[in-house]
Amino acid sequence: MAIRLRMRRGTQAQWTAANPVLKSGEIVVESDTLQVKIGNGTSNYNSLPYAFDRGDAAPDFTFF
Repeated sequence: MAIRLRMRRGTQAQWTAANPVLKSGEIVVESDTLQVKIGNGTSNYNSLPYAFDRGDAAPDFTFF
């Protein structure tokens, strides 16, 4: 059985302007920078750290 994941996407400017609270575990991608953020259910987009450090292959999930 194939599993398909759909992630919310938009440009960095769109995410920054909207600044929504992301649901816990919700993954969003900045389509222009390819940066990823993962929601915690309480923090606005602008307050969330990026999930991956550009110099590191491992995700940073310490904010959960």
